[in-house]
Amino acid sequence: MLRRLSVDQMCKAAYTCPSVWEDDTDPEYLVVVGHQVPNETVPMAEGEIAIRIKRQVVADAKIG
Repeated sequence: MLRRLSVDQMCKAAYTCPSVWEDDTDPEYLVVVGHQVPNETVPMAEGEIAIRIKRQVVADAKIG
């Protein structure tokens, strides 16, 4: 089950905001919701995507 650790404070939607989530069944990994960055912006391997998210959302997740 996923548990939301943080959310963009400026977002007014209930659950569709840029956010950081933790998977209770695999806590070594996080799920990050943000805005997709064009493929040519940063190097990526097959199957990867890059996202853009506010630093506030990552800081509020209190990870690492």
